[in-house]
Amino acid sequence: MTHVIRGGRISWYDEARIRERGLIMAIESQLARCVNCERTVDEVPLLNLTQRHGVAYICPQCLPILIHKPQQLQNKLPGTEALQPHEH
Repeated sequence: MTHVIRGGRISWYDEARIRERGLIMAIESQLARCVNCERTVDEVPLLNLTQRHGVAYICPQCLPILIHKPQQLQNKLPGTEALQPHEH
């Protein structure tokens, strides 16, 4: 089965991949939690942190901890031990 999208066509394979990606995104959104307070994306907006160990999330309320006191996140977010706190 093909569908017309913006004048082009999408194959059944592409449609399956799009549906698969939608399921993956739904699962990811259920798993997305702030690394500090553990609130979910359903409770608060989350910022995506991309690092070599994968993807992590932090909420706007906990972001100042990452900036000013990263040592508090050492057990929760790999790589924070290399960060220096922001000085005023």
